[in-house]
Amino acid sequence: MRRALAGLLLALAWAPASQAQSSVEGGGSFNDAPVVKPGRYTDTLRGSETLFYAIEVKRGQKLAATATVSGSTDTTYAVRLQIFSPARESDSLDGEDSTSFSSFDDSVSLDVTGQTVGETGTSSDEHYQVSGTYYVALSATSNDTRFNPPQFDTQLQFDVTGVAQPEATASPAAPEQDEPAPAPPVSADVRSGNGEVGMVIVLALSLGALLGFAAVRLGRLRSEP
Repeated sequence: MRRALAGLLLALAWAPASQAQSSVEGGGSFNDAPVVKPGRYTDTLRGSETLFYAIEVKRGQKLAATATVSGSTDTTYAVRLQIFSPARESDSLDGEDSTSFSSFDDSVSLDVTGQTVGETGTSSDEHYQVSGTYYVALSATSNDTRFNPPQFDTQLQFDVTGVAQPEATASPAAPEQDEPAPAPPVSADVRSGNGEVGMVIVLALSLGALLGFAAVRLGRLRSEP
């Protein structure tokens, strides 16, 4: 008997941590939704109430959530579990599950699974394009207000699977190179001035050549007998 009890205690001590449940209080809106980590939680849901939970999901990861609602009611409630994107938009195609809870039920279960963040080419990929805070909402609504809202015990589980990937970033644009400034235009006055200077130089060279030839010729004449 003692050995059996010791074995049971040892087994409980080595039970996976993922089986442990933590108490959490869902928020009444996106703004006050508690940020939860993957794991199992317990909460209380009242009739005609919606509870919100926030969880971080990165590119390459996928969010899944399950909820079990237990209790009793004198009327029928529509119970819904939804995933909302960081833009607070619901995914009605893949991220939503709903069922009814009536006086004949003791409990109902719901589960939703989103798509991988950053994945394209799927029916609802526009809801899962960016990393950030995703939301899970659990609600119980009814049009029959004759009865006092019941209180449902809920068990929640949040799972984030996949390997986080870095966000895609655009390549930096190459810096623009300044174009060389065009040479200033030469005015007509400058061009005409340059022409005149060139003409003067040519005339001076020609005159110098003539004077040199005359000097040589004069020297030869003087040297003749």
